[in-house]
Amino acid sequence: MQREQRIEKLAKIKAQKKPIGTKKIHTSNGMEKFDVWKIPLDYLILNKENGRINSRVKSWEAISGETLNAEIKEHENMLISWIKEAHKSENAKTTESLKRGQLIAGEVTADGVIVGGNRRASLLRSIEHNFLEAVILDEKVGDDHIGLLRLEKSLQHGVDAQVDYNPIEKYLEITTVVDEFGGLERLDERDIMDQIKTMMPRYKSKADIEKDLNIKKQMDIYLEQIGAQGNYEALDEKEGFFVDFVPALDSYEPNTDKWASWQYKKKDLATLTQRIHTVTRSQYQGGDDESKAYRALFKRRQKGVNNIFGTRRAWDAFNTYWGETIAPIEAKMKTLDQVKMENPDNPLEAFKNHERDIRKELKGPMEGVFKRSKEVLIRIEKETEPEKLLNSALETLKDLHQLVVDGVFPPQEFDETLYTNADDCRKMSEQIKNAFPSR
Repeated sequence: MQREQRIEKLAKIKAQKKPIGTKKIHTSNGMEKFDVWKIPLDYLILNKENGRINSRVKSWEAISGETLNAEIKEHENMLISWIKEAHKSENAKTTESLKRGQLIAGEVTADGVIVGGNRRASLLRSIEHNFLEAVILDEKVGDDHIGLLRLEKSLQHGVDAQVDYNPIEKYLEITTVVDEFGGLERLDERDIMDQIKTMMPRYKSKADIEKDLNIKKQMDIYLEQIGAQGNYEALDEKEGFFVDFVPALDSYEPNTDKWASWQYKKKDLATLTQRIHTVTRSQYQGGDDESKAYRALFKRRQKGVNNIFGTRRAWDAFNTYWGETIAPIEAKMKTLDQVKMENPDNPLEAFKNHERDIRKELKGPMEGVFKRSKEVLIRIEKETEPEKLLNSALETLKDLHQLVVDGVFPPQEFDETLYTNADDCRKMSEQIKNAFPSR
């Protein structure tokens, strides 16, 4: 049903029918009571901007080249499928409850977009209950993305980052909001920033927003590198990798030795980024008793201590091992376009299967590369241990020598053992010195 028809049908319900109840809703004026109506589902459309399925919608639009239209039956069926998929653990229980009657009323706009109750509406269709009990709001949203999001958040009364949301959705959501408001530079305007804070309480400052936008930018770079531009489904279960590696990559500076024991160049950082992307694609976490073991590749430490990239020998070894075991698998990785050519009917599902197969193939080799590279770090640590001990002993002796200069040590009365210890220090110090070639 087209928008103008939905507006007319809903207006007639409010004018000619009796409400079946009331519901209190939080508005800009506080809690207000609204009438609830029994509305035929045919008069309504699902909200394709729903935060729970945004990544699915954008992925489908990217691969199909179309704009999803909830008024088209085929597109509506896809939305229903994605909404159900996002709530698998709850659907059976909610369906049984709906069969006995709808307990919580939804909310719809005056032009028939379901703002609250998309999952209930989807499940009602599956059990052939063709009505949704809902408040009919005065607002008409049309293609107003910001208006729709503002309305959703208002109805949720500031409930942000719902527990059943895919973690990737928040990055898409804030990108859409900032774009709709005119770009990052407009966040310096207090009114704009206040509106975003009201809609998304998780953002306390412009810096918070910039952090998530930067992660979204790196997600897009990752998708471009693996040949899956716009397929945000390919980011499922990978948020943690981006949260960890994006700040690290941003802190490295080419042609310096910042966070490293060697001076790396721009091409070295490009190689590091490529390696991190494949690690992310593999979803490697570590061995059986490990978690986030991938951090050893890029974790920032002074002089690159225990950091594979930051320690030149370990980084060279890592790349050698990578070339032997990982590179041959990388050569078999397919882009989304390649998968689409082979599976034109359902390329997104086929790409998921391809990613799963790649993860399985990378598991053993990835563990091996990290294990062998960490062994190099351990050998380097052992090699430098004597130097560290000598430096530590020297600092201790400096402190003791200062006490001698100050006349505080040795005390006027002392045990013979104290003198013996001092003499032993002298003898051992002489032996250490004599171990070096004469100069």
